[in-house]
Amino acid sequence: MREYARDPLNEMNDQFLDNALAKGDRCFAILDGDILASYGWYSNNATSISDELVFRFSADWIYMYKGFTRSDYRGLRLHALGMALALREYSKYGFRGIVSNVEANNYNSLKSVHRMGYHDIDKILALKLFGKYWIRTGQRCKSYGIELLVSNGIRQPRHV
Repeated sequence: MREYARDPLNEMNDQFLDNALAKGDRCFAILDGDILASYGWYSNNATSISDELVFRFSADWIYMYKGFTRSDYRGLRLHALGMALALREYSKYGFRGIVSNVEANNYNSLKSVHRMGYHDIDKILALKLFGKYWIRTGQRCKSYGIELLVSNGIRQPRHV
């Protein structure tokens, strides 16, 4: 992945790789020869979604994040194919399925995950006001162990 991180069109850098690999996260990628056409990262650990916020979830689930398809490969449903292959692999290890966090205004990603059979669990609202976060997590998130925390609330990582 280091080789692909050098290409700015792949929207990943060495710092991202250092962080992801240090947590034990894995990347499922689709290559077209030497071109990185699509990828997604998978974790069974709490994962930073910004410099200040962490997405946490039950150990029963695997978390998919940083899904990316290079612009000239969009529309080929490579994202869905990659997630289906990852789900098949992770289900061998006893995971119940994949959870993802998709921003409400990311219409293309929402359309893609719904087409793959995802269903909405609930909404998480986060508001930062005067340097303090106000976070409200919907009731159904609890059944998946989903929480959004300020970074200092991370628990110790677990690995597959």
